[in-house]
Amino acid sequence: MTADRQAFSPRSPLLSCRRSEARTVLPVPTDVNHCKVTKLPFSAMIITRLHLLGSIFFAVVTNVSADSLAGPVSVRPPITYPDNKPPRPVDVWCGKAYRATDAPFADLVEKGWLYPPKKSNQPLFDIACRPKLKPFLNDENLAQDLQPRIVIEATISNDVGVPFPALDYYNDFQEPSDVWVTVSVRSDAGKAKSKVILKEVPVSFDQNAEFALDLSKLPTQVDPYTIYCTAALQKGDTPFAVASSEMYWLPPNPHGGSTVVLDSESGKLLVVDQAKPAGYHSFFPIGYYTNWGDYLKDNFTKLQDIKDAGFTMVHPIPDIGPANQTWGNTADSFDHFIKFMDACKKIGLWVMYDMRWNYMSTPDVEYQVKALRSHPALLLWYTADEPDGHNDPTNSTLVSYRTISDLDGYHPISYTPNCQNYFFAQYASGSDIVIPDVYPISNNVTFSNRYNTACNRTYGCCGCDNCPGTLADLGDRVREMREFTRLLGMHKTFWAVGQGFGAAEFWERVPTGQEVVTLSEGAVEAGATGLLWWSAPPVAEIWNATSQLAKRLNAGAYASKRSKDDYWSAIKPALLFEFSALVLAAVWADRFPIRRMDW
Repeated sequence: MTADRQAFSPRSPLLSCRRSEARTVLPVPTDVNHCKVTKLPFSAMIITRLHLLGSIFFAVVTNVSADSLAGPVSVRPPITYPDNKPPRPVDVWCGKAYRATDAPFADLVEKGWLYPPKKSNQPLFDIACRPKLKPFLNDENLAQDLQPRIVIEATISNDVGVPFPALDYYNDFQEPSDVWVTVSVRSDAGKAKSKVILKEVPVSFDQNAEFALDLSKLPTQVDPYTIYCTAALQKGDTPFAVASSEMYWLPPNPHGGSTVVLDSESGKLLVVDQAKPAGYHSFFPIGYYTNWGDYLKDNFTKLQDIKDAGFTMVHPIPDIGPANQTWGNTADSFDHFIKFMDACKKIGLWVMYDMRWNYMSTPDVEYQVKALRSHPALLLWYTADEPDGHNDPTNSTLVSYRTISDLDGYHPISYTPNCQNYFFAQYASGSDIVIPDVYPISNNVTFSNRYNTACNRTYGCCGCDNCPGTLADLGDRVREMREFTRLLGMHKTFWAVGQGFGAAEFWERVPTGQEVVTLSEGAVEAGATGLLWWSAPPVAEIWNATSQLAKRLNAGAYASKRSKDDYWSAIKPALLFEFSALVLAAVWADRFPIRRMDW
């Protein structure tokens, strides 16, 4: 823990850093139609493709290893959780030394950096599957929208996936249009584990296909099921690829209080009506991180102001300390916080509960979850605040996620990353909702006026990690992190945290209301389905501007772009076209050079 963190006031935004050179972004392939001449050995010539260009035929060879056809291959490797200890005993933020007395080093940044995979010289098959909802509830009276369904996406890719065996299956100029997918789980019901097939269905390429699931053969349980989706060329064929995800199949909420279901496809929170289980309602989650001790703690009447301004939730900022001290140092401080939640319920505000200072303490997490899981005002849990910046252990969010899920599977779990690209896979694996915070307004993003150092990819803190310093930065961060999840094969819902403060630390002035709104609208357009700002109470201009935005969002003024921002969408038709002329043939490598597509 750095000295800054020990002395940090919960009212202040946490630190971050930025690179001074050109921003690193994931490359967009532009040379998909570029070909090169390659002479291949006979052993590598498995397939030839005949293309008619005018009156000229030429052959194209694509390699498919025998191993890739031997059985289902996982399309993603498992996530590992490496040690993130700095190479020297210095304070770091996002893996970077940031004090003028400490020399820079790149080791830790490189260790935590997610690079895009190299382009494949052959088409790859990628499959993703996930439950549409978390959790599924075993209640036949639920509305149709709350019934179990699975989302499956089969994609032809040039960067992630496994070799596509259709190269030696499709011939006679037949174009592959779908694959056969089997959805199954392993069940512990009975004396031994058994495979339970939930669905067998053809899935077309490049569609988020939804299918109903019959889970009646599965008992409900606290632990998640691992759901497997295996792909084969046709029904009955040997599968060649497999993807997996977790599925929560729970009984109706035994704790009482709220039940909040996360729709992974739309990004919406669906609140089940406990009095009328067939019903549910949804809204746009929007509000502020809000000061507790000198604002909300002794004045619950402020909640009506928040409600009247159009905000749908409140996120109280806890004090530093263990669970029994996080809302005050008196014996009844936690009971007082529960009274605050009672007031929120009465007014009609939802509570986003924050464990930032003690989420790595399992006893503290258990204490808070058991105390609040039955409250009707609880919307979701918030565990780690900028764990990547603080360099918390890489498995820290996952440990707390498992602890919470074991005790309460009826509310989503969220966290906030501050770094652009630092152990994202590890920290994000411990959440349902990822909420990046980006504060680019009125700070020098290339030189730290706080620490008197330059800021770049491997050194320094400037208040916004690797930011160009524009009002597009928050939306760009959401897009980048959504692309990370595609590469990793982990589906997450995204919210965003905008800048509602200034004239402190790195920031020279307070943003205008229009700047705050523009920054935030960019995040919604990038796919964020919830918004927060740091922090309340802000100046009147920002409060009024964000109030108007909240009212517009909950009136449906914006349609969040939940469809995948897929860099490859423009080239997928070309990739499929390249399959259309596949034929089997024997080709002698030493007879003539072979053209091979450089995908």
